[in-house]
Amino acid sequence: MGKVRQPNRNLRHHERRITRTEHEVPEQLDRRANPSNTPMGAAQRIETITNNYPELLLQARRDKASRNFVETLKQRYETMRIRHLHRLVSFSERDEGTGLLNKRGFKLRARHYVTNPDRVFSYVYIDMNNLKKINDEFGHGLGNTYLSVMGLAATELARKHEGSDTKFTMGRTGGDEFEMLVSCPRARGYDYYKITTELVNELYNIAKQIWLEQKENVSRSLKMDVPDLEFASGFNIGAKPCPIAIKNVLQYSGLTPEKIEQIDQYLDDLKSAAEKKMYIHKAEMKKNGNGRQ
Repeated sequence: MGKVRQPNRNLRHHERRITRTEHEVPEQLDRRANPSNTPMGAAQRIETITNNYPELLLQARRDKASRNFVETLKQRYETMRIRHLHRLVSFSERDEGTGLLNKRGFKLRARHYVTNPDRVFSYVYIDMNNLKKINDEFGHGLGNTYLSVMGLAATELARKHEGSDTKFTMGRTGGDEFEMLVSCPRARGYDYYKITTELVNELYNIAKQIWLEQKENVSRSLKMDVPDLEFASGFNIGAKPCPIAIKNVLQYSGLTPEKIEQIDQYLDDLKSAAEKKMYIHKAEMKKNGNGRQ
């Protein structure tokens, strides 16, 4: 009777090692305190995976691993590497203080919004008031908290409108400046001014409530009055369609630099009009001496 070949223990060890590493990554990345949740951490993770892969592959071959296992090892390595590369790209498009898109990320997302011929949109420009006063009187730590409220409010607003045909994207594009694109199906375009107004007011009310909870704690500990959250906003309905219409991803990937320049010029025109309206709103707020109309 022939001898039954026992599974190679070393091979099982390497299989468990690569499988465990693969499944731990997404769980760890979701933890805010984990070092991988930073650009440097993601870059180091790519370097670790890249450095360990040849050793794992060589050891698997030494242990006479099957061809299928070696191919699986290669595929898992590539999946993990791409996952972390995508995470690095995401970091490059995000504002660290608020979690919102930064100026670069917002512009990239905005190009997709305005070139969709099946939807109408509006460009919203928001300027937070009282940031300088908070920084000067209470320090930049509280000022950063004040700004982060907008990110929390946008997240809550997105959760509330999940599944809705009204979509929005938002970014922090300056010190206390935020930009937002709101879109809905073209069939609802007749009601679009109302849709945008309600969405911006909802964002404001959520942010104000979040800040109220924060400032009460600070006011009690410092025994000083912390200013309320206020922001001025202006928006411009995209009545004039974008000169470039894109219906699918393949069309977008084939854009020439000239067409991208046309889209960016269109966005700049929308932003300029929305910004002017914001300053009008800001002047009215100062004149009336109150937070929002």
